[in-house]
Amino acid sequence: MTWVVRVAALVLAVLLGMWLQHRFRLADPPIGPARVETADRVPATPEVPGHDMQGRDPANHDMSSHATAGQDMTTHDTASHDMSGHDMAGHDMAAGRPPGRDLTSHDAVAAGAGDTDAGSAGTPVGERKVLYWWDPMMPEYKSDRPGKSPMGMDMVPVYAEEVPAAESGAVRIAPEILDSLGVRTARAETGVLQHRVASGGFVAYDESRMTRVHATASGRVGRLLVTSAGQRVQRGDPVLEIEADDGRTVPVTAPVGGLVAEVREVYRGMAVAADTEIMTLVDAGTVWVKGEVFESDGGWLFVGQPVEARFPERPGEVWKGAVELILPKVEYANRTIRYRVRFDNPDGFLLPNMFAELTLHGETGKEVVHIPRQALIREGEAERVIVALGNGRFAPRTVTAGAEFGERLEIRSGLEAGEEVVTSAQFLIDSEASLQASMSRLDGGAPSTHHHH
Repeated sequence: MTWVVRVAALVLAVLLGMWLQHRFRLADPPIGPARVETADRVPATPEVPGHDMQGRDPANHDMSSHATAGQDMTTHDTASHDMSGHDMAGHDMAAGRPPGRDLTSHDAVAAGAGDTDAGSAGTPVGERKVLYWWDPMMPEYKSDRPGKSPMGMDMVPVYAEEVPAAESGAVRIAPEILDSLGVRTARAETGVLQHRVASGGFVAYDESRMTRVHATASGRVGRLLVTSAGQRVQRGDPVLEIEADDGRTVPVTAPVGGLVAEVREVYRGMAVAADTEIMTLVDAGTVWVKGEVFESDGGWLFVGQPVEARFPERPGEVWKGAVELILPKVEYANRTIRYRVRFDNPDGFLLPNMFAELTLHGETGKEVVHIPRQALIREGEAERVIVALGNGRFAPRTVTAGAEFGERLEIRSGLEAGEEVVTSAQFLIDSEASLQASMSRLDGGAPSTHHHH
């Protein structure tokens, strides 16, 4: 619990610091409107005896604007006072602001510097260059013009000198905190991924290898030589005798060798007609396994797809086959798609209705960017990862995720191969980045890198 207490204390310290900063900002003296005289509005310099008429006097006084020594009088000021009634001692007289305060960005707007064009990115605002406008609560959205984000919030400008610190809400975490949080990262990779779908199924006879046995003459059933399913017969073995109407005894023989799959309800003395079905034989050297997958996995099914089967009766053994048929419908009751796989069964071990654990293998067919599945943060319809920027800096990044391949996840956009993503403690970092974005909006500007010590 020690690291939890430390993290909580750090968050409280950050919030307290931001609150104090906001209070001191409110306490700053108001910034008065700047008076700037253009060249054509500066009054003519009166001729003063004993002075250089080009605007310089022997006493080191600049007379171009009625200034006394050491004072800028472009706004008609006397020593350390503005004649409009405001005490401006020790202030920059060109804009009426305290010393050391740069009248750029929001100050310039507040000071009435509305002559600059702030309508598009790349245009100077005051003395700073706007790169783009963004919403700190939606860092993936940027615009080249001011306005509102898709969330309906007013966007704020990001300036050229702020870009290194404004990596979409980046946060900096001290190494000792990283260790205590157990932060781990993994590199985004490229490659062809295999998709595996787990399924279940049941063994069934291969119906294409079934043979029907029929009576060869009209008469009555005589001796029954095969009486139940499961018996094995060879080709030419007699299975039944019929006492024909003309007095002959006609044997019925097995046309193929195999197992007796089914015996019709016949009994001695029963009248039968020619071509009456007596039983069904099957060659069990191959069998079907009928499986089904959920509708959401149906897009990965294809004829010829490799399939592995495992049976509880034979642990550790794997049967290999391929999908040979996909039924062209979705089962209404359980929203599944049925398919069929053929497996060899040379020793006759696989019997009808045995349960099978099936694994279907597919692949992307092309190289894709992929990351560990646990690195993705899903929040409603939003998907993002935490990117490690180096030197303890991390930033959230919006991505578009694709299909899952076991423990790997396809990333279709938003991430490049080689970038590092956080795979553990990413939710804590994401929460910190969201908090910083919220405080940045309250502060009224673009974010700066927040430090955790």
